[in-house]
Amino acid sequence: AGDISHVRHENYGSLPCSCGNNGCLATVASGDALRRQWREHTGEELPLPELIERAQQEDPLAVSFFRSAGEHVGHALCEAVGLLNPEAIFLTGSMSTLDIFQAAVRSALYAGCHPLATRSLRIEKASQEDASLRGAALMATELVTH
Repeated sequence: AGDISHVRHENYGSLPCSCGNNGCLATVASGDALRRQWREHTGEELPLPELIERAQQEDPLAVSFFRSAGEHVGHALCEAVGLLNPEAIFLTGSMSTLDIFQAAVRSALYAGCHPLATRSLRIEKASQEDASLRGAALMATELVTH
């Protein structure tokens, strides 16, 4: 039920983020970040759905951007997994529809976490658009009832 997009790390650089901070995960692993990277490398403006389509068609540059974004997300999740030992991580958003993104998240998590923390960890795309809201509501309900 969390949003890690504004976690900051030196590996994310120092680009300004929409939240007002610099170097947030969102500056390297969001739709806007990938569109910016595409524009910087090709000079071409592409909406995110078209960039996703290019990755699905195995465009090497698009695939590399989504793989890198997934690795960043996976590394950011490592601390949460180590600390909280969740049963599952559900990825949301349009980037999570890409197998290459999901695989990069998994790979980074498996490489960066203790094996006991990932042994039975489910990592998958959320099946509902409002998964974050539902997760937060479930957590709040459990806190109140226990």
